[in-house]
Amino acid sequence: MQLAVQKRTITGKKVKSLRKKSLVPCIIYGPHLESPHCIAIDKVQLVKAYNAAGMSTALQLTGDGVDELVLFHDIQVHPVSDHVMHVDFIAVEKDKKVTADVPLVFTWVSPFEKNALGSVQQIKYSLEVEAFPLDLPQELLVDISSIEQDGQVIFVKDVITWENVVIMDDLEQAIATATSFVEEKVEEEEETLTEEETVDQAEESVE
Repeated sequence: MQLAVQKRTITGKKVKSLRKKSLVPCIIYGPHLESPHCIAIDKVQLVKAYNAAGMSTALQLTGDGVDELVLFHDIQVHPVSDHVMHVDFIAVEKDKKVTADVPLVFTWVSPFEKNALGSVQQIKYSLEVEAFPLDLPQELLVDISSIEQDGQVIFVKDVITWENVVIMDDLEQAIATATSFVEEKVEEEEETLTEEETVDQAEESVE
């Protein structure tokens, strides 16, 4: 995936002038670069690229003398408008392995949930993987169709990846577990009782 960029000399508070032109100020840095590249990218195209690539898919940034393979590293968003204010990219080399956090996505339907016995609780939402930049997956799929009974667990080792993608997390860590509605109800009741006890104790201390 390619994304057109242009170099920028405007920095600091003056970057507001770029945003008025629908340009997002960005920076590229990396261990093999002599110095960071200050660039600007069209806001619409940048958002499209992020929605398509996510944080773990490599992009080729080109234009105005820039030609770098990068990963999204940090995205600053306005707290009110949700507009993208600034983006940090990290430059990578296609022949050198990198690590990245890849989101987990549940697929298929659990018989446990389908039969209204309870719910599948997600414990981990991403995994750290190592691969060459162009081999990094956008997401890792987790098949939950095998979950049929209360207490059943899916572990990191159950996630299927390609041969050229190595999972760095502890393989024995749990990703998801099945919890019956009865257990959830008991937990909710215990939480309610705890809250009521706290209120009672507060009232007694006031008296």
